[in-house]
Amino acid sequence: MAAHLMAAEVDAVVERAVVEQRLVGVSVMVSVGGKLLYRRSAGLADRNTGRPLPDDAIFLLASITKPFVSVLAMQLAEAGQLDLAAPVSEYLPDFRPALLDGNRPDITVLQLLTHTAGLSYGMSPEDYAAFHVAGASNGMDVPGLNSTDAANRLAKVPMRFAPGTSWEYSTGMDVVGWVIEAVTHRRLGESVAEYITGPLGIVDTGFVVSDAARLVTYYTNASPKPQVVHEGSVIVAGTDRTSVAPGRILDPMSYHSGGAGMVGTVAGVWTFLEAVRTGRLLDAESWSRMLTVQAGMDKIPTGPGVGFGIGWAVLDDPVRNGSPQSRGTLNWAGTYGHNWFIDSTHEITVVSLSNTTPAGMFSDYTLQLRDAVYRGLAQ
Repeated sequence: MAAHLMAAEVDAVVERAVVEQRLVGVSVMVSVGGKLLYRRSAGLADRNTGRPLPDDAIFLLASITKPFVSVLAMQLAEAGQLDLAAPVSEYLPDFRPALLDGNRPDITVLQLLTHTAGLSYGMSPEDYAAFHVAGASNGMDVPGLNSTDAANRLAKVPMRFAPGTSWEYSTGMDVVGWVIEAVTHRRLGESVAEYITGPLGIVDTGFVVSDAARLVTYYTNASPKPQVVHEGSVIVAGTDRTSVAPGRILDPMSYHSGGAGMVGTVAGVWTFLEAVRTGRLLDAESWSRMLTVQAGMDKIPTGPGVGFGIGWAVLDDPVRNGSPQSRGTLNWAGTYGHNWFIDSTHEITVVSLSNTTPAGMFSDYTLQLRDAVYRGLAQ
């Protein structure tokens, strides 16, 4: 009965978001204890053609990429191929960004993974300008840029702070991707396929589009309805600006961005997150490290009581956050309009991939979806 009531609650939230044109299209999966209790794809993959959103639609995952690459980095550390405490320059000798005073401090791999390296994302007004002066990429723009050139450009962007002294969401995961390429001597996507998506049987999820006809068209919040995201569009969220080029993924020369370069399906993301919830892929010590707040307490967009672990946000104080989720719940989002969470205490995994940003990322919709799951299961 609780499962039926939960599905009805979630269905109402999804339906309302599409009817009210907050989301053009969205795919949602909800499971408890590994049992799928809700799955629905609603709305349109492309509004201009009227193409419905299918269950196997392929989305640009943006920052949903980060958990995949973070787990891969930890796997390589377990295998002794990667030293998380080592300076990045040990793997990328030419990557030595500088502070405003000209000093070039060492950055460790762990600092990149936890966003304490002092790098930025080029989203705030001052960082946006600095990125564009350097020609740097955020992993979602500048099609055709290879790893070497991308690293050289990013190294020209001034650091925000000395490594380890603060927290700021950044392109550090792109640097992790380049480190992994240096360690494995192959493109990042090949390692993700070998170590993660392949063993889990995940298809249509990686750094190459398996079927371009199933790619969704992207939209961004506007009145009276969301507007199409074009090549070179700038997505605005508050004072932040993010330049994007959705066609980047179709250019085989584009570097595999460890922070934002993957595509995938809702089923692919759910399968990976279930592996996270059940502790597959890594040993207990590595998982414990990833699931523990490392930095960034109260600096995460989801509000107070949340910090950053490795690969995702970690809810540390549900009461202060005003959340029905359990302490230790994991969550992250993606710029193109995605959100997911794992509540291991209640064995709940929820994935929402949309083609509308930022409404599908952090918004009333994502809070309503979260609350509908818990309200329905409590009945």
